[in-house]
Amino acid sequence: MTGESIDTNNPAGPDNKSLPKQPFLFLVGALVLGWAVDFLFRGYAPGITIAIWILLTLATLLAIAAVEKVKPALFSYVLIVFIVCCAVFTLLRLEPLTLAANTIAALFGLLLLAATFTNGYWPLFRLLDYLPPLLITLFGGIARPFSMFGKRIQTENAEKHPHLKVVFAVVRGLIIVIPILLVLGGLLAAADPIFKGQINFLISWFSIDRIPEYIFRTIFVLIASFVCLCVLLQAILPEHATQKPDPT
Repeated sequence: MTGESIDTNNPAGPDNKSLPKQPFLFLVGALVLGWAVDFLFRGYAPGITIAIWILLTLATLLAIAAVEKVKPALFSYVLIVFIVCCAVFTLLRLEPLTLAANTIAALFGLLLLAATFTNGYWPLFRLLDYLPPLLITLFGGIARPFSMFGKRIQTENAEKHPHLKVVFAVVRGLIIVIPILLVLGGLLAAADPIFKGQINFLISWFSIDRIPEYIFRTIFVLIASFVCLCVLLQAILPEHATQKPDPT
Protein backbone atom coordinates (compact mmCIF):
# COMPACT_ATOMS: atom_id res chain seq x y z
CA MET A 1 0.00 0.00 0.00
CA THR A 2 1.44 3.26 -1.06
CA GLY A 3 0.79 6.60 0.52
CA GLU A 4 1.89 10.16 0.25
CA SER A 5 4.55 11.17 2.71
CA ILE A 6 3.72 14.09 4.94
CA ASP A 7 6.23 16.55 6.25
CA THR A 8 5.77 16.52 10.01
CA ASN A 9 7.94 19.58 10.39
CA ASN A 10 5.43 21.68 8.48
CA PRO A 11 2.14 21.85 10.40
CA ALA A 12 0.50 23.50 7.46
CA GLY A 13 0.78 20.34 5.38
CA PRO A 14 1.84 20.01 1.75
CA ASP A 15 -1.27 21.71 0.38
CA ASN A 16 -0.84 24.92 2.34
CA LYS A 17 2.39 26.39 1.07
CA SER A 18 1.01 29.89 1.53
CA LEU A 19 0.63 29.29 5.29
CA PRO A 20 3.48 31.01 7.17
CA LYS A 21 5.75 29.08 9.48
CA GLN A 22 5.79 31.99 11.94
CA PRO A 23 2.37 33.71 11.78
CA PHE A 24 2.97 35.71 14.94
CA LEU A 25 6.07 37.24 13.37
CA PHE A 26 3.87 38.60 10.58
CA LEU A 27 1.47 39.94 13.19
CA VAL A 28 4.18 41.66 15.21
CA GLY A 29 5.75 43.17 12.08
CA ALA A 30 2.39 44.51 10.90
CA LEU A 31 1.62 46.00 14.33
CA VAL A 32 5.01 47.72 14.42
CA LEU A 33 4.44 49.23 10.97
CA GLY A 34 0.90 50.30 11.86
CA TRP A 35 2.05 51.88 15.11
CA ALA A 36 4.91 53.61 13.26
CA VAL A 37 2.41 55.26 10.90
CA ASP A 38 0.63 56.85 13.86
CA PHE A 39 3.80 57.70 15.77
CA LEU A 40 5.82 59.16 12.88
CA PHE A 41 3.18 61.05 10.92
CA ARG A 42 0.91 62.38 13.64
CA GLY A 43 1.91 65.95 14.47
CA TYR A 44 5.25 65.87 12.62
CA ALA A 45 6.17 67.57 9.38
CA PRO A 46 6.97 65.15 6.55
CA GLY A 47 10.64 64.61 5.82
CA ILE A 48 12.79 62.31 7.89
CA THR A 49 9.67 60.51 9.14
CA ILE A 50 8.91 59.32 5.59
CA ALA A 51 12.41 57.91 5.17
CA ILE A 52 12.27 56.17 8.55
CA TRP A 53 8.94 54.48 7.80
CA ILE A 54 10.01 53.38 4.31
CA LEU A 55 13.28 51.90 5.58
CA LEU A 56 11.46 50.27 8.50
CA THR A 57 8.99 48.69 6.07
CA LEU A 58 11.80 47.37 3.89
CA ALA A 59 13.63 45.97 6.90
CA THR A 60 10.46 44.27 8.16
CA LEU A 61 9.73 42.72 4.76
CA LEU A 62 13.26 41.38 4.32
CA ALA A 63 13.53 40.13 7.91
CA ILE A 64 10.27 38.17 7.79
CA ALA A 65 11.17 36.79 4.35
CA ALA A 66 14.51 35.60 5.74
CA VAL A 67 12.80 33.84 8.65
CA GLU A 68 10.32 32.22 6.25
CA LYS A 69 13.27 31.25 3.99
CA VAL A 70 11.79 33.12 1.03
CA LYS A 71 14.40 34.67 -1.24
CA PRO A 72 13.68 37.84 -3.21
CA ALA A 73 13.97 37.64 -6.97
CA LEU A 74 17.04 39.20 -8.58
CA PHE A 75 15.16 42.19 -9.97
CA SER A 76 13.60 42.78 -6.54
CA TYR A 77 17.01 43.97 -5.36
CA VAL A 78 16.93 46.62 -8.08
CA LEU A 79 13.60 47.84 -6.72
CA ILE A 80 15.00 47.85 -3.18
CA VAL A 81 17.88 50.11 -4.28
CA PHE A 82 15.40 52.40 -6.05
CA ILE A 83 13.21 52.63 -2.93
CA VAL A 84 16.17 53.39 -0.68
CA CYS A 85 17.33 56.15 -3.07
CA CYS A 86 13.86 57.73 -3.04
CA ALA A 87 13.82 57.56 0.76
CA VAL A 88 17.21 59.27 0.95
CA PHE A 89 16.06 61.99 -1.45
CA THR A 90 13.17 62.80 0.91
CA LEU A 91 15.87 63.88 3.37
CA LEU A 92 17.94 65.86 0.89
CA ARG A 93 15.21 67.66 -1.04
CA LEU A 94 12.50 69.16 1.15
CA GLU A 95 10.75 71.30 -1.46
CA PRO A 96 7.05 70.34 -1.36
CA LEU A 97 6.83 69.23 -5.00
CA THR A 98 10.10 67.25 -4.92
CA LEU A 99 9.24 65.72 -1.54
CA ALA A 100 5.84 64.63 -2.82
CA ALA A 101 7.35 63.14 -5.98
CA ASN A 102 9.98 61.17 -4.05
CA THR A 103 7.40 59.96 -1.54
CA ILE A 104 4.99 58.78 -4.26
CA ALA A 105 7.84 57.07 -6.12
CA ALA A 106 8.99 55.29 -2.94
CA LEU A 107 5.46 54.13 -2.04
CA PHE A 108 4.85 52.93 -5.60
CA GLY A 109 8.17 51.07 -5.45
CA LEU A 110 7.17 49.44 -2.16
CA LEU A 111 3.85 48.29 -3.57
CA LEU A 112 5.49 47.03 -6.77
CA LEU A 113 8.12 45.22 -4.69
CA ALA A 114 5.38 43.52 -2.67
CA ALA A 115 3.57 42.51 -5.87
CA THR A 116 6.67 40.99 -7.51
CA PHE A 117 8.86 40.16 -4.51
CA THR A 118 9.32 36.46 -5.29
CA ASN A 119 9.21 36.52 -9.11
CA GLY A 120 10.74 39.87 -10.17
CA TYR A 121 8.59 40.11 -13.28
CA TRP A 122 8.12 43.88 -13.10
CA PRO A 123 10.69 44.74 -15.87
CA LEU A 124 8.61 42.62 -18.27
CA PHE A 125 5.38 44.48 -17.57
CA ARG A 126 3.77 46.67 -20.17
CA LEU A 127 1.95 49.76 -18.91
CA LEU A 128 -1.39 48.03 -18.29
CA ASP A 129 0.31 44.95 -16.83
CA TYR A 130 1.22 46.87 -13.69
CA LEU A 131 -2.39 47.33 -12.60
CA PRO A 132 -3.55 43.72 -11.87
CA PRO A 133 -0.68 42.67 -9.55
CA LEU A 134 -0.87 45.97 -7.67
CA LEU A 135 -4.62 45.59 -7.11
CA ILE A 136 -4.22 41.96 -6.10
CA THR A 137 -1.54 42.91 -3.60
CA LEU A 138 -3.70 45.66 -2.10
CA PHE A 139 -7.13 43.99 -2.09
CA GLY A 140 -6.54 40.32 -2.87
CA GLY A 141 -5.22 39.49 0.57
CA ILE A 142 -8.03 40.92 2.68
CA ALA A 143 -9.08 37.46 3.86
CA ARG A 144 -5.50 36.17 4.28
CA PRO A 145 -5.07 37.09 7.99
CA PHE A 146 -8.29 35.30 8.97
CA SER A 147 -7.47 32.18 6.97
CA MET A 148 -3.88 32.26 8.26
CA PHE A 149 -4.85 32.02 11.93
CA GLY A 150 -7.86 29.81 11.21
CA LYS A 151 -5.75 27.19 9.44
CA ARG A 152 -3.07 27.48 12.08
CA ILE A 153 -5.56 26.72 14.85
CA GLN A 154 -7.02 23.79 12.89
CA THR A 155 -3.62 22.20 12.29
CA GLU A 156 -2.57 22.53 15.93
CA ASN A 157 -5.87 21.87 17.70
CA ALA A 158 -4.68 18.44 18.83
CA GLU A 159 -1.30 19.67 20.06
CA LYS A 160 -0.14 21.79 22.94
CA HIS A 161 0.52 25.38 21.93
CA PRO A 162 4.02 26.47 22.97
CA HIS A 163 3.01 30.08 22.28
CA LEU A 164 0.49 29.95 25.15
CA LYS A 165 3.25 29.09 27.61
CA VAL A 166 5.18 32.16 26.52
CA VAL A 167 2.09 34.36 26.79
CA PHE A 168 1.24 33.08 30.27
CA ALA A 169 4.86 33.57 31.38
CA VAL A 170 4.82 37.18 30.18
CA VAL A 171 1.46 37.89 31.85
CA ARG A 172 2.65 36.30 35.10
CA GLY A 173 5.81 38.41 35.00
CA LEU A 174 3.81 41.60 34.40
CA ILE A 175 1.49 40.81 37.32
CA ILE A 176 4.52 40.48 39.58
CA VAL A 177 6.54 43.43 38.25
CA ILE A 178 3.85 46.13 37.87
CA PRO A 179 2.98 46.42 41.61
CA ILE A 180 6.70 46.56 42.47
CA LEU A 181 7.25 49.35 39.92
CA LEU A 182 4.28 51.29 41.31
CA VAL A 183 5.65 51.11 44.85
CA LEU A 184 9.17 52.12 43.78
CA GLY A 185 7.75 54.93 41.62
CA GLY A 186 5.79 56.30 44.58
CA LEU A 187 8.84 56.23 46.82
CA LEU A 188 11.05 57.95 44.24
CA ALA A 189 8.35 60.56 43.52
CA ALA A 190 8.16 61.41 47.22
CA ALA A 191 11.95 61.80 47.45
CA ASP A 192 12.76 63.53 44.14
CA PRO A 193 10.74 66.52 42.82
CA ILE A 194 12.11 66.09 39.28
CA PHE A 195 11.07 62.43 39.19
CA LYS A 196 7.69 63.46 40.59
CA GLY A 197 7.23 65.83 37.65
CA GLN A 198 7.96 63.01 35.21
CA ILE A 199 5.46 60.76 36.98
CA ASN A 200 2.79 63.47 36.76
CA PHE A 201 3.52 63.85 33.04
CA LEU A 202 3.02 60.12 32.51
CA ILE A 203 -0.21 60.15 34.51
CA SER A 204 -1.52 63.00 32.34
CA TRP A 205 -1.44 60.60 29.38
CA PHE A 206 -4.17 58.56 31.06
CA SER A 207 -6.53 61.52 31.50
CA ILE A 208 -10.19 60.73 30.90
CA ASP A 209 -10.40 63.67 28.49
CA ARG A 210 -8.00 61.87 26.12
CA ILE A 211 -9.94 58.59 25.96
CA PRO A 212 -11.71 59.50 22.64
CA GLU A 213 -8.30 60.35 21.15
CA TYR A 214 -6.86 57.03 22.29
CA ILE A 215 -9.83 55.11 20.88
CA PHE A 216 -9.45 56.83 17.50
CA ARG A 217 -5.70 56.25 17.40
CA THR A 218 -6.10 52.60 18.39
CA ILE A 219 -8.62 52.02 15.59
CA PHE A 220 -6.33 53.82 13.13
CA VAL A 221 -3.33 51.72 14.16
CA LEU A 222 -5.32 48.49 13.88
CA ILE A 223 -6.54 49.39 10.38
CA ALA A 224 -3.04 50.36 9.24
CA SER A 225 -1.63 47.17 10.77
CA PHE A 226 -4.27 45.04 9.03
CA VAL A 227 -3.36 46.56 5.66
CA CYS A 228 0.35 45.98 6.32
CA LEU A 229 -0.34 42.37 7.36
CA CYS A 230 -2.29 41.68 4.16
CA VAL A 231 0.47 43.15 1.99
CA LEU A 232 3.23 41.28 3.85
CA LEU A 233 1.41 37.98 3.38
CA GLN A 234 0.79 38.64 -0.30
CA ALA A 235 4.40 39.69 -0.86
CA ILE A 236 6.20 36.87 0.94
CA LEU A 237 3.73 34.00 0.56
CA PRO A 238 1.54 34.64 -2.50
CA GLU A 239 -1.40 32.25 -2.77
CA HIS A 240 -1.14 31.79 -6.53
CA ALA A 241 1.87 31.64 -8.81
CA THR A 242 2.13 34.60 -11.15
CA GLN A 243 2.33 33.80 -14.85
CA LYS A 244 5.38 35.26 -16.53
CA PRO A 245 4.24 38.13 -18.76
CA ASP A 246 5.02 38.27 -22.46
CA PRO A 247 6.50 41.70 -23.21
CA THR A 248 6.01 41.30 -26.96
